[in-house]
Amino acid sequence: MAWKFWKDRRGPAAPPSPAPAEDEEILKAVRALQAGAGPDAFAPIYRRFSPPLRRFFSRQTVLREEAEDLAQKTLFQAYEKIHQYRFEARFQTWLRQIGENVWRNAVRETQAAKRSAQIEPLDPADVEGRDVPVHLADQGPTPEQAALAEERMKVLQKAIEALPAGMRRCTELRLYQDLKYREISDATGIGLNSVRSQLFEARQRLKPVLDEYFQGADF
Repeated sequence: MAWKFWKDRRGPAAPPSPAPAEDEEILKAVRALQAGAGPDAFAPIYRRFSPPLRRFFSRQTVLREEAEDLAQKTLFQAYEKIHQYRFEARFQTWLRQIGENVWRNAVRETQAAKRSAQIEPLDPADVEGRDVPVHLADQGPTPEQAALAEERMKVLQKAIEALPAGMRRCTELRLYQDLKYREISDATGIGLNSVRSQLFEARQRLKPVLDEYFQGADF
């Protein structure tokens, strides 16, 4: 079940199907990417599907900023998995399946966070044998861990500094100040759609560093 599953559960309508000319443009972009073209070849796919994905996620029980993140995550996963598309179904259908998985994972993560928040902390008075002291482990990083974290941040910062100026500014505001897309737009004077595009490309360029040093962390 793809968009129908979501519609039954949440109520949003499926995004409109692209016109035939747009279909060919999308397939041409997919073929180019599978043939080894650079990230710029993904631009038609990003332009075509970013708005309907944002509309879909915004209809769910998430904030606008969360909808932005989920739409970006869906498109980024599509870019990473583009070689898995076999032209056996419409590209839009294939993308829907990725979006559905992103949404389900987001729901699971939210539910897990709620369950974790409901766990009551251990009260030393409840320990069997009231005279037995409770020793809490030191939660701070070891000197070795701190040094490794600092080295990783240096590698990341060097990679960020290699980005074009506008992209670097957007990335720093997103990573270091945790600003939302609209807040980045306001802070930089860059249009909201440009912010989305800049951060999308920044993810592509920084992916090797994030995968190697930060276990595939996203931003």
